[in-house]
Amino acid sequence: MITVGDIPSISGLEAITLRTHSRLADKVIRWPYIAEEHDLAPWLVGGEVIFITGINRRWSDEGFVRLLKVAADKNAAAVVVLTGSNHIKELKNSWVRYAQQAQMALLEQPYSLPMVTVTERLSNAIIQSTFAARSKQWFLMQMIENPESPEPITLAQAGDIGLPTQNRLALAMVLPCDKSRHNLESWQFALREFLNRCQSPFPLIEYRAGWLLCVPENDQLPDVRDLSLWQQLHQQLQQAGMNSSIGLSDAPSLAKLNKLVFQARQCSEFIHRHFLGQLFHHTTFGLQRLFAAIDDPLALSEFCQQTLGPLHHSQQSDHQQIKLTLEHYFNNLGSLRGTALQMGIHRNTVSGRIQKFEQLTQLSLDDANHRLAIQNALMIERFIQPAQKP
Repeated sequence: MITVGDIPSISGLEAITLRTHSRLADKVIRWPYIAEEHDLAPWLVGGEVIFITGINRRWSDEGFVRLLKVAADKNAAAVVVLTGSNHIKELKNSWVRYAQQAQMALLEQPYSLPMVTVTERLSNAIIQSTFAARSKQWFLMQMIENPESPEPITLAQAGDIGLPTQNRLALAMVLPCDKSRHNLESWQFALREFLNRCQSPFPLIEYRAGWLLCVPENDQLPDVRDLSLWQQLHQQLQQAGMNSSIGLSDAPSLAKLNKLVFQARQCSEFIHRHFLGQLFHHTTFGLQRLFAAIDDPLALSEFCQQTLGPLHHSQQSDHQQIKLTLEHYFNNLGSLRGTALQMGIHRNTVSGRIQKFEQLTQLSLDDANHRLAIQNALMIERFIQPAQKP
């Protein structure tokens, strides 16, 4: 991935200088864009380097501030101002200050450096970086789709293309709640930005109906198992109007990549069906992970219906009281007294609710198989609520 900070190091572009703080230069570049229109918003999707020549438009301080706001709102990567011509003689200090305030990288390009050279060199660098990422994507997909553990030679090849083989990895499967609401390029740019901030050498991988993001432990991220890292991504996507279901997993090394992907995918798809728009690690679900492996949610629903009968998804208060009482009853190892104490009710009330359940379902809590089925049905029912619309 090419970032704003890489521009002056591209061959032939050494004359371009960064005029704002270096911390603003870590954004990923998607493409160069020459700005002459008054309203840029319809043409920006994120990651653009916006060039201002002044040839077809006179730029006032007010107009420049307006440009910075649009660029920031659209998550553009940087603004480059051509100076040394009759159109824009020099870069105003006020423009540098405005860019700093807008948290937007600002670069200066001498007018003597032909615009065609700049766009050609920058575009070529972006294309070469894209090809390198695709090469990694292809390599990783071969590892993901191979159910066998990778051979030592495969791991050596991974190291040769710049992938860490011994670092602990965290992997996320990101499923958009509604792809149609945003341009796919906006999704991809936001996710690549996240990988870049994490200094991950792994490319963004399009997989099934979403994307895979892999982050290794490094000096910046000493513990990729820290959920706050992924919660920040989830919140940033939400703030941009991009709602997603995210499933997480982690492993000690790249050798476990196919297992990582399986766990994260299983988790994200389970979340997508039952907790739309949420984020969980695959270990969060405990026994529920077994139910997540069942691809047919109808089978789970039918099991609950057969076990719980009229109480399944019932909104009647007395039915909900019975199910709550059963949960406390199981948590107290079948003790009527313990259940009554925990719920603050009389033990006869507990006994009455259990009898009512047995009458409604024709099941007996004296039967070990029935007890197991009831416990599982109560647990599964919480995870098969109809997915809510985003």
